[in-house]
Amino acid sequence: NLGECKGVCRIAILHDNLPGVLAHVNHVLGEENINVSFQSLHEGELGYVVTDVAQKPSAATLEALRNIEGTIRMRVIS
Repeated sequence: NLGECKGVCRIAILHDNLPGVLAHVNHVLGEENINVSFQSLHEGELGYVVTDVAQKPSAATLEALRNIEGTIRMRVIS
């Protein structure tokens, strides 16, 4: 159960299930010093990571998230 967004913004990323995707997501957010308040990962043939953050990421950070290898689709809910 993902429940209510615990941060300012929720980022949902559907991706190919490749090693290191979650680490890449957290690295990109950390580069902008964005605090993660909640994170959930579902793995199968495809991976799905939902991340709640304490501030809305910049356009450059969102673009960097979209460009992570294996990303199929990303949605930002604020």
